[in-house]
Amino acid sequence: MISVYDAENIIRENTSLFPEKVLSLHDAAGEVLRETVYSDRDQPPFDRITMDGIAISFSAWETGHTFFPVEALSQAGEARKILSDPQNAIEVMTGAVLPEGCDSVAPYEDLDKKEGGFAIRGTLLRGQNVHCQGSDLKAGDTILQKGDLLNGPRLGALASVGKLHLRVSARPRIALLSTGDELVDIDQDLKPFQIRKSNPYAIQASLKGRGYSQIQFFHAKDNREALQDKLSEAISQNDVLILSGGVSMGKADFVPDVLKVLGVSILFHKVAQKPGKPMLFGKTGAGQWVFGLPGNPVSVLVCLTRYILPALNRSLGLMPKIKTLQMAADFQRKNSNFTLFLPVRESSPKAHCLDGEFTSGDFASLAKSDGFVEMEVGKTLFLKGDALPFFPWGAS
Repeated sequence: MISVYDAENIIRENTSLFPEKVLSLHDAAGEVLRETVYSDRDQPPFDRITMDGIAISFSAWETGHTFFPVEALSQAGEARKILSDPQNAIEVMTGAVLPEGCDSVAPYEDLDKKEGGFAIRGTLLRGQNVHCQGSDLKAGDTILQKGDLLNGPRLGALASVGKLHLRVSARPRIALLSTGDELVDIDQDLKPFQIRKSNPYAIQASLKGRGYSQIQFFHAKDNREALQDKLSEAISQNDVLILSGGVSMGKADFVPDVLKVLGVSILFHKVAQKPGKPMLFGKTGAGQWVFGLPGNPVSVLVCLTRYILPALNRSLGLMPKIKTLQMAADFQRKNSNFTLFLPVRESSPKAHCLDGEFTSGDFASLAKSDGFVEMEVGKTLFLKGDALPFFPWGAS
């Protein structure tokens, strides 16, 4: 058995960046950028009016001039106007170019309309209500970097610099393979000794919540030949294989042996952790990743969240961020020879432990939690206020 730390390192050392692909800006939401993007011009590209009102020369106001006849109107999308008389004003709308000869804008709220123009009441500051050219970015400045996740604001920024086509990380094709004679599809009638397939749906939801949508389902009975056929098919058609069940020490747990027959190098099998001890990780000769998870629902989601999702995200170019929660109460564990992953309810920044060392295989019980905290090996007592690594079930 290896430690959680060693398992994480072996996965990291044997996974690399996924290939790149080019997408239109229209199709890039939620993807990970694989290039650095620079501003093609100053942002804003001109001195921009930020409030409707009148543009004036501040010097005229400073010398006591309060009434400003209006020479013209300037709106967004029009070429720059020129103020011919510094004692006058140009009426301006938000988004318009600041007229030449003007340096400040008095908003309508501070104006009294009079015949032929406006009188300013109250105070005015030089440069008021003007968003100066280049104050956000200069031409050539970095606007986004490799590894940035493309959300709404970032896509808006890319659009503002005319970046229509983007190099992003290609998402992998992922196979989900469940094993077990006792499992039946959720729309089938149950016999007393059967249970419905649930792990694939939980895994799929976690993957889709993080943008992984190319997912294929497989199921194999507890039979060597049937398992080998399904595994061979799943591996040949996908980049990543996630199995649930068949990796422990039972009479029908054929997965490790069958993977070896198919040429998969098993890089580790069994981790000093609870739940999820029988987990395995391997690679095919062609480079596909293979994760074998115990069939217990808690083990499946813990291993997926702790190891597989971070590995997938790193291979897109995302750097995982570990959140911490403070224990809301003391917690005494029974055994310190393994890392304990304990489901908790989150009440930020506190972690409220569910009763006992959670071992149930029932999704209904797991649904009461928001994620799990990681309790290090070699320590039995965790005190109220201790900050522990927290792994949420949902997208993070």
